[in-house]
Amino acid sequence: MKKYIPLFVFLAFVSFANLANASVLYSQSISLSPGWNIVSTPKVLESHTFSLPETSDNFDIYVLNASSTTGWSTLADLGQTEFVPLYGYFIKNKSASEQTLTFNYKAISSPNDRLFERSFSKSGWYSIGVANATYSKKITDDVSDTNNPSKILNSTTGGYASVVDLTDDSFAQNPKSVSVGSAWKQAVSSDIDSLNDLRETKGYAIYITQPNALYSGFQNEDLPKASVSITANGSTASTTVVASSSVTIAWSSINTSSCTVTPGDFTGVSGSQSIAISTSTTYSITCSGTYGGVATSSVVVNTADKVLVNLNLSINPSTPASTNIIANNGSNNNEADKVTVLSFDLNSQNGNTKITNISANVSLSVGDIPYVYLFDGSTILASETLLNNSVSFADLDLNIATNTTKTLTLKVDIANASSTVGELNANVGAGGIVSNSETVSGSATSNTLNVLKAGPVFTIVGSPTLTKASIGNTASSSLLATFTFDVNAQGMDVQIPSSDAFTVGVYINNAQVSSVKAVYSKPTSGVTGSSLFTIADGSVARFTAEVSFVAPTDVYVPGIANARLESIMTIVTSGGQTYYPYEFKTNSQAI
Repeated sequence: MKKYIPLFVFLAFVSFANLANASVLYSQSISLSPGWNIVSTPKVLESHTFSLPETSDNFDIYVLNASSTTGWSTLADLGQTEFVPLYGYFIKNKSASEQTLTFNYKAISSPNDRLFERSFSKSGWYSIGVANATYSKKITDDVSDTNNPSKILNSTTGGYASVVDLTDDSFAQNPKSVSVGSAWKQAVSSDIDSLNDLRETKGYAIYITQPNALYSGFQNEDLPKASVSITANGSTASTTVVASSSVTIAWSSINTSSCTVTPGDFTGVSGSQSIAISTSTTYSITCSGTYGGVATSSVVVNTADKVLVNLNLSINPSTPASTNIIANNGSNNNEADKVTVLSFDLNSQNGNTKITNISANVSLSVGDIPYVYLFDGSTILASETLLNNSVSFADLDLNIATNTTKTLTLKVDIANASSTVGELNANVGAGGIVSNSETVSGSATSNTLNVLKAGPVFTIVGSPTLTKASIGNTASSSLLATFTFDVNAQGMDVQIPSSDAFTVGVYINNAQVSSVKAVYSKPTSGVTGSSLFTIADGSVARFTAEVSFVAPTDVYVPGIANARLESIMTIVTSGGQTYYPYEFKTNSQAI
């Protein structure tokens, strides 16, 4: 089971002195947000430094410790003069800006010094760190889930009840953040892998169930590896240019002390060179690692008498998701101006592109479209009337430099919207682009927008979550999805039944297998009524809907079958209309 629990920390003052810097293996920096953070060290430290003086005016440091009468300890209370592996440290950054804590890891020669063990004298809450070179995630690793909590905490003898990730609410935006959030994620030992992977330099809270329990870890003398990248005209892939023209070779590296690019013998850990090229050439980079080792990479530049200029067309992620568009402006309360329908990217490859004409298909099943606009950012490039669901923007003078992308947007004026849903769609195809490029490929198609003169507008709040719990010894999983969303009544009062109004589709491996009714309560504000929740015109009500679903055993394949829940459907009793706030999707979860 997973819970969200409120922040309840009361911490006070402590400071301690840095040790003198001696034999340092390497250093690693951690960003401390204003307020409370929770950190740990995965290795033995030679020393540490803060970006501000380490005084009580700037920082407080505490350890959650059930064996203390107050539940908290300072480093001095623990007899520590330095941060120690397996401990989690609450650090309060009292400044108004982000600060840095730098760990200087000690070079250790004795294998015994690389093994760690921590004992817990009584049951209760403790703050712990992660020191497990085999399973723990590096602070800079990706967000893929390896289910490492159970593997790391398997070393805990004596038992634990649950673990709390105090940094969970910032994980999606910044996985390496050590900032203590306002909402935490808790998982019991039987469902411990529902937590995000445990990461080095982060700290966690654990509830120990038995006195004298032990927790162990270890470190390797692994050093940061050198890495390099080299590009030709901005691309790591093979590039073709016209013979006797120039190509830009650029390179960058991490954890390197020196680099050489050949041919040309260009040096520097990063840089770029514009090179005249007459024959096909492979450019290679070799770098010496700061902590040893060598890193290499290369890129191929081919030459030709003529290079075909290609223009690639694709949808831009800023294209609106399928939702309701309320057109309630104008004298008849049935109009809307410059509604965004589709954003698309045009990428020019192997040369500059000049576009003179763009045609698009635009349709609205109920209502009218007086004008269609082509935007470049906030600038209107052209506007035209719609004829038989087609529009053509001619006499354009749109230039796209080689290996760059231009994003354009289609917007429409809407008239005569109705209480009946009108489906608004747009498409731009390769055949609709007139340019000097030898080839044009790709297409861009909008999501369907539902146009009404009155109705609800749905807005998702945060990210819908999907969690899993195994069911006994069976091959099934119990899934729980939580959706939080606002319903904004525009042009009419919106009435939502107190139950069975929201339906969620269950998808396994991208195929819908069933639909499930969501459970929800009356919002705390913005509604009146009991059997019917009425949202007055112009008001907003926030709903939290939960959906539970048991994955059938015939689709259960551990780590292979993936489920997600999406697309809440709202049935509004006023007029018996059905509305679809599309794109309400949870994450995928292995079942």
